[in-house]
Amino acid sequence: MAGCATGEEAYSLAILFSERLGAAFDQYRLQIFATDIDLDAMALARRGVFAASNLAHMDRNRIRAHFTPHGDRYEINKALREAVIFARQDLVQDPPFLRLDLVSCRNVLIYFQSELQARLLSVFHYALNPGAFLFLGKSEGIFQQEALFGVVDKEARLYRRHGSTARLPLLRSEMQLPAAGLNQHQRPEKPITPQGFEMILLEAAGRYFIPTTILINGKFEIRHIHGDASRLLNVSPGRPAFDLISLIRRELRTEVQVLMRQAQVKRAVANGRPRHIKALDPTRGVRLSVHPVSDSGTEALFMLCIEWLLPPTGKASVEDSGGGEELQSTNEELATVNEELQIKTAETQELNIELESIQNSVDYPLLVLDRNTALQRFNSAAARLFKLGIAQIGRGLRDLQLPPDMPDLMSDIQQVIDTQNARDRQIVNANRRHYALHIAPLLRDTQRIAGVMLPGHRHHREEARARAIAAGRAGLRPRRRGRHGDRHRAADTDRQ
Repeated sequence: MAGCATGEEAYSLAILFSERLGAAFDQYRLQIFATDIDLDAMALARRGVFAASNLAHMDRNRIRAHFTPHGDRYEINKALREAVIFARQDLVQDPPFLRLDLVSCRNVLIYFQSELQARLLSVFHYALNPGAFLFLGKSEGIFQQEALFGVVDKEARLYRRHGSTARLPLLRSEMQLPAAGLNQHQRPEKPITPQGFEMILLEAAGRYFIPTTILINGKFEIRHIHGDASRLLNVSPGRPAFDLISLIRRELRTEVQVLMRQAQVKRAVANGRPRHIKALDPTRGVRLSVHPVSDSGTEALFMLCIEWLLPPTGKASVEDSGGGEELQSTNEELATVNEELQIKTAETQELNIELESIQNSVDYPLLVLDRNTALQRFNSAAARLFKLGIAQIGRGLRDLQLPPDMPDLMSDIQQVIDTQNARDRQIVNANRRHYALHIAPLLRDTQRIAGVMLPGHRHHREEARARAIAAGRAGLRPRRRGRHGDRHRAADTDRQ
């Protein structure tokens, strides 16, 4: 649904499908992609809330069936709202959605010149499945690309896609549009320059020799697609995402991530293994490769090349689709997963080193226990104070050889685990050193608790207070300094 504005037409189409399918509506996977360049309009469309005046022309029974009233406004039902996905798309600049059964672009083409209309019709032809439908406005037609479509209902402006193959036309930035006001026959003819011949050669070479290629950046965001990649890309239900990992077939996601990682680290071509995925192509294999492209100035770019492999000569290799082939495919997937695990293991080791450096940089002891009070982590200050080593990892708190003057903390720890609320505790050891112990819950997420953390630091203020109290009990007065203090000492000497 191109040029969806605030969503009335998109939701109307969803209502028609719902009424046509009836009780079987939930058994079908209906997805309507509604696009526009006006973000404010699409924000209103996503809400699916309309004023009563917008529905004045609609039958009251239909309103009751598909809308929920909220005062003087009506909200589209959840099932229909979830069937419509709104996304920003510039028809002229952005690549199209693929493998569509219907393209509705009503009263949009009339705002473009004839050559741009022809290009957009070619884009629609590329995006549609063979035999799928194109729905235009009453003032629009297909006369610029009559070879691509057949007429289904001329008065309703409904057309059917012709042909089984298609090629995505050049983007607007790559094509030279005619000057405003000039049609095809009025444009002045210009001789082809040597650079023009070079572009013709490169375009033809790309069409016949360059494999299907997807240009992406380091975040897997698609920048351009060369060739027909419709077999490899799928749009999943829910909020649309246009990064390659979200769109590419599930069987290829892990391999693409691993090859991308290798190309980024080595700054060299990363080649995948030949694979045969029956669901992708029953007779041909596929091999992926990622090629670093020189930096564009603002971001690093990479080419994902998809090479289709013909089977070796002989029927046996083509018809052999039994256990050996499946085993080979499984081994290749395992090898790819193993490479990814090695990368993730290296990243985890780096994170652990950073975490240990951070926890050892603090000068107070820190203990981390799991929900069963088994020791998971400790820093160097805790190791010195509690005589801890690697052998104590995994042991319960009661089994650790803590100082004998250490109080029993099990009840406090269990209370923190049960309530997920932190507690503070004052500790005094045999050397009269005061420690402020903070027992905090360690949450895996907002719901599940993974354990507790016990950071503690010396409480110098409490130690000073304790010394002062002890001195007072012993009958000693703290020594007073300064000029008045000397006068008091002199008076005491005279009395003696």
